[in-house]
Amino acid sequence: MKLPKECRVDERTRVRHTLNYFLDVVDCNKDEKVGLMVDLSNKGLMVSSHIEIEVGLECVFAVVDNRDAQQSEQKEPFTVKSVWCKPSAEGSFDVGFEFIDVPAGAKLVFENFTSKQAKVRDRKTKLNPTAKQFSLT
Repeated sequence: MKLPKECRVDERTRVRHTLNYFLDVVDCNKDEKVGLMVDLSNKGLMVSSHIEIEVGLECVFAVVDNRDAQQSEQKEPFTVKSVWCKPSAEGSFDVGFEFIDVPAGAKLVFENFTSKQAKVRDRKTKLNPTAKQFSLT
């Protein structure tokens, strides 16, 4: 997958949830790891990848939490479109994806994961646990 010279830059304006630890992102069509989910918003996600991904490419992905044995076995696919790609440190690429189709099962995976992340963050910083919940709707 080649990156066109006119690739779009990171133009994200949505509030993003930076993760305490990263989830594996898997291409469901090839059953291959694409990279790590670095952050998440209600409109898309950013992946740190070893692959240069063409802007405009539609993909069917799933996220896998290898720290959770039960969740690592289940994959809930969702469809995304790459909207920007830029070289990152050490030969990797940061890639922005926009959600195209996120079925209920995949939404639940994201919402459960961000809920776990919030609990960890709240314990570390003693923030109010009733803060606004993440939602893809």
